[in-house]
Amino acid sequence: MPHSSGGGSGSHGGGGSSFHSGSSGGGSSFGGGGFFGDDDYGNGYYNGRPPKLSKGYFAGAKRYRYRWRGQDRYFYSTYNTGAEFRPIRGLFVLPLILVCLAVMFWPVLKSLKKYDRNILIDDKLNVLENSSRLNDAMQAFSEKTKITPAVITLYNEEWQRFGVSSLEEYAYSQYLMRFQDEKHWLIMYSEPKVKEGEWEWFWEGMQGDDTDPVLTPYVTELFNVTMQSGLVDESSPVPDIMADAFEAATARAQPKFLHPRIRQERIWIGGMILLVIVCWGISFMGLHRWKYRNAEYDPENFGDEEDDQYRKIPASLSAPAQTSGMQSAFGAQQFGQRKTEMAALETPQPAKPRFCRNCGMKNPAGTLICPSCGSRLE
Repeated sequence: MPHSSGGGSGSHGGGGSSFHSGSSGGGSSFGGGGFFGDDDYGNGYYNGRPPKLSKGYFAGAKRYRYRWRGQDRYFYSTYNTGAEFRPIRGLFVLPLILVCLAVMFWPVLKSLKKYDRNILIDDKLNVLENSSRLNDAMQAFSEKTKITPAVITLYNEEWQRFGVSSLEEYAYSQYLMRFQDEKHWLIMYSEPKVKEGEWEWFWEGMQGDDTDPVLTPYVTELFNVTMQSGLVDESSPVPDIMADAFEAATARAQPKFLHPRIRQERIWIGGMILLVIVCWGISFMGLHRWKYRNAEYDPENFGDEEDDQYRKIPASLSAPAQTSGMQSAFGAQQFGQRKTEMAALETPQPAKPRFCRNCGMKNPAGTLICPSCGSRLE
């Protein structure tokens, strides 16, 4: 947004004057200025409802198998497919991302548009008298700096009838209304219609944000001092005073590339909104389940019935491997021995009697003190 480069006021006929510097590099003070949502890897319930996808079994889920980084991996899901990837939803997400990027980099987009480089002189007071010297000074300034100057003169009553508090506020609104870029430098000068006795004059400069690399406080200060002192002195006509000010600014200004100015707060706020949109879009499209896109229903699924994963033994453990020769016999022998050991562990064993080490008497199982000698049984 444009901002003031400085201005001043004074009274004709011996009155006082006031002067203020601009705010080059600053902004104007006149307005205008879990994401995925699912417990994908939970082993229980999330907010009172089962997860959509989990590495552990949950009621009603089926097991799926997929290849990831050269290995077979498994997950449980209640869907017919574990992926649930919907790329068509990207048609709704992409416009939101583009709008957010456009808002963040709107100054850059505006700078790509060619703007009117014609110098503007709107003299409603008829005080400039088509001055060729002022026109030449503005043209020289424009050629050196690539900034387009504009001068507008008007009556005090014209801007005061809008209810604005100062010419600076009115110059800001005129800049926005007349120029669609940030590469103009507007100078406004006003006098009253009726000049009786002492009368006040005002002037104000308004520069676009993209002019800041050239119109530095060092340059605008020289322009402002030359302009104010010339109007207070009243020894030269207004067009010559403006020409002197533009010539002084041209001599001091250093040409630079007028790159668009992007405010940091615009980038930070836009970046946070963009992050939220992207994370929501990932969940909305199912991109976080991209690795499950080729998942297949596992033929050795244990989850068809409630809790049957605890009752069934995988086929790989229920019978010896089908091999040939000595390996097959050795495997069968190992499996038979293991089966016998497991059966022995599962068969309840009768309790053994306890013998007293002192007197040697045989006592029933569970006896703690020998009834014969009174010794404690170990």
